[in-house]
Amino acid sequence: MGLLFVSLGVWVFIAPLASYVSLTIFFSLALATAGAFEILASIFYRKGSRNWGWYMSGGILDLLIGGYLIFNPLITMTVLPYILAFWLLFRGLVALGVSLQLRTYEIKGWGWMLLYGAGILSFSVLIMFYPVIGGLSIVFATALAFLVLGLFNISAAYHLNRARKRIRKIQDHRENYELKGYSNAKFFI
Repeated sequence: MGLLFVSLGVWVFIAPLASYVSLTIFFSLALATAGAFEILASIFYRKGSRNWGWYMSGGILDLLIGGYLIFNPLITMTVLPYILAFWLLFRGLVALGVSLQLRTYEIKGWGWMLLYGAGILSFSVLIMFYPVIGGLSIVFATALAFLVLGLFNISAAYHLNRARKRIRKIQDHRENYELKGYSNAKFFI
């Protein structure tokens, strides 16, 4: 997902004069695709994450909104700035939550993820309060937002994978101690 959003951000920067229709169609497809992948990822990692339901609900929201926008392009062009702003607002809040969750596991780099979340929230507020600035401004704000969101997703995948490995290592050590009869060891209390 991260690479998809980074690619989308780069594409919007490279072709700023591309029609607004292209952006709406591409956004709709990207949103539906991201939702589908997030649903699959949340199902796949549901045993390793306490908060997999948030990822699932985010994926369902993305898939529903993306599907609606694909089949209603005229409405999409009219309300895209607002939809994009609220979608980025939700994504920014999720990014902040993930970063704080990584902090509780003492995973290095959680501060960067917190910064990504703050950046995503900033872009959502910018788009929300200034939708009529003009097509070019919304295009560049959208490109920056997608780049930051993509970087967050790449960083999240990396850090969550490290956290999963760390948790698995702790669980393996705990099982080894229990097999040796040290199940009451104060190390694990």
